Amino acid sequence: MVNERQFIVKIEGPETNDNQIPLLLLADILKGIQQTVYYIALSEKHYDIKKKVRVPNDIQKACELRRVLEKPGSYEVVVQVAEPPQLAVFEKDIGLVSCKKFLHIVDTLSNQTSTPLNELVPDSLHRRRILRSIESFCPKVGDEWQLSLSGIGVPYTGYLNGKVRQNIGNLLVEKQIEYRVITGELVRLHLDENRLAIDYKPTQRVLDCYYDPELEDFVIQNLRDLIQVYGKVQLDSNGQPDKIVEVFEIAELDLRPLKLTLVASDDTVLVLNTPLEIEAVFDEELQEIVFELPEFNIIAADVKREEAIQQLQSDLVWLWKEYVDVPEQTLSEDAKNLRERLRALVKEVKRS
Repeated sequence: MVNERQFIVKIEGPETNDNQIPLLLLADILKGIQQTVYYIALSEKHYDIKKKVRVPNDIQKACELRRVLEKPGSYEVVVQVAEPPQLAVFEKDIGLVSCKKFLHIVDTLSNQTSTPLNELVPDSLHRRRILRSIESFCPKVGDEWQLSLSGIGVPYTGYLNGKVRQNIGNLLVEKQIEYRVITGELVRLHLDENRLAIDYKPTQRVLDCYYDPELEDFVIQNLRDLIQVYGKVQLDSNGQPDKIVEVFEIAELDLRPLKLTLVASDDTVLVLNTPLEIEAVFDEELQEIVFELPEFNIIAADVKREEAIQQLQSDLVWLWKEYVDVPEQTLSEDAKNLRERLRALVKEVKRS
C-alpha cells in the first residue's frame, strides 16, 4: 500500500563506499531536511518572519520526520512525517502539505520544471529562507556525493548536487522583480514630476513611484490616505520591496463593510435569509484586507479586496457542501451544530 506520508532520501557517491557514511554529513543532511520542512510549514501558515521566529511546538509536532527503514548499498532511508491529530474545520494536515511542497520545490530546483518557485512559495521572505535552508545541506561543487529525494505516491523526484547549489546561489543574489500590490499612506507629492511617495509600514520605508498625469486629481484628494499601488517591484536581499519599478494602477484602499445577500461559488448560489454585513479590516504588516466570520471559523484575507471576498464566498459554499449536503448521521455533534447555523443563515439554494 502506497503511503503518501513517506519519501525516500538517498545519498550516492564515494562517501557511501563500504555501506558507510560520515555521521556529521548524515546529521547535516537530515537536520537540513527537517528544518526546511519546518520553514515550508511556516510559509503555509503565513507566519510573519521579518523578526526571528522560533518554530512553534505545534509545527514541530505536525512536521516531525522519522526514519522508517534503511536499505543497503548507497545510503537510503525512508522518511515519514508524523500522523496528524484530529483536525479542526479548514485546518490543513500541515505536515503532509509541507512534505509534498518540499519535494515539489526540490524537483523544481533540480529539473527546472515549469512550476515557478514564486508560485510554490509566493512570499519572497519565506521563499528565500527555504532556499537558504536547502542550500545548507546541498552538495558543493567538487563534493563526491549527491542527494536524491523522491516521493512515494507523489510524482516528484529531485537531485541535489553542486550545480543545483550554484543555481540556488544565483536565485538568492539576483535582483528580483515581482508583481506586487503595495499599500501605504500617501505621504508626499511632487506634482511637477508626477511622482508620489508612500509610507510602507512593514519595513518603515518610503517608496517613490511615478503616476499617470491623468491621476493627478485622485492623488491630490488622497494625500495622507491609504492607497494601493499595483505594479512591478524590485526586492532587496531580504525579499522586501526596495523600489517600485513600474506602475500599472493606483487605487484607494476600499475598506467599506461587505454586504452579502447571496453567496456564489462554482455551481452553487446560497441566497441568505438576511443580509450579512462584515467589517473590512486592513492588516498593515501582512498588507491584506481581512473579512472574518468567527461563528463559521472563516478568515478570508488577500491584498486585493475582490480576492478576499471571493475566498470568503468559496469558504461558505464549501462549508455548505461539507456539512449540509451530506447525511446528518455522518456528522459529529459539533458538525451538526455548524450545520444548523448554516441552515439558519440560508433561505434558498440554487444550482447551475
